[in-house]
Amino acid sequence: MRIVSLTPNLTELIFALEAGPQVVGVTANDHFPKQVEELPEVGGLQLDYEALLHLRPDLVVFDPALHASHLPQLKKLGLPLKALPTQSLDDLLAAIPELGRQLNREAAAQKLLEQLHRQLEQVDQRRARYSRRPKAVVEIWLDPLSVAGSQSYVGQLMERAGFENAIKQTGYPSLSLEELLRLDPEVLILTQPKAQELAQRPVWKELRAVREGHVLEIAEDLMVRPGPRFVEALQQMQEWRSHHFP
Repeated sequence: MRIVSLTPNLTELIFALEAGPQVVGVTANDHFPKQVEELPEVGGLQLDYEALLHLRPDLVVFDPALHASHLPQLKKLGLPLKALPTQSLDDLLAAIPELGRQLNREAAAQKLLEQLHRQLEQVDQRRARYSRRPKAVVEIWLDPLSVAGSQSYVGQLMERAGFENAIKQTGYPSLSLEELLRLDPEVLILTQPKAQELAQRPVWKELRAVREGHVLEIAEDLMVRPGPRFVEALQQMQEWRSHHFP
């Protein structure tokens, strides 16, 4: 089977299911695992349909939430498509056995799913021992500022780790610095490494989280990308909070 993945998180899942050798094409945004950097690219936010056709895929996997605008053209190409929603934790976990069936990797999918559920159970047990949930904001993009709202995938992760989301809007809303200052969260979680720089910026340096050193940096790929490494983000958040909010 010749597989093209149009979303980096699904690429990670395919490799986690030991089907990496079947991947013949990825996007310009794919960087993990390392071997994907040697594979042909079919574009990034804008797909290169000619390159996609040239790879003669037997299966094209994608997240429909991220490729809604591309779907009509993808269907016109007549390629075998598989849409796998992954924009919530439940959707991500449900995508694993479905992808396993598509790739004839059912056993590997079951093994991965069981491992993730065991790790989630450990996360939940640790969270149950916390006496309170510090209010936090997760930065998704700095300029303009975007944050993780309630019911978003990233919001689900931070709440699962034991924080209270200070953002009540759904999805990934934009936020002015004045609004951020009014919220004044106890914890600021950054997905881009800017902590030292932020501490010197106007408004940012006035935030309680910055003043008290309660700024946590987590790699964007772990925190924002709904892939098999999401447990690493949960573990990092809980490890950090065990030192700052025991």
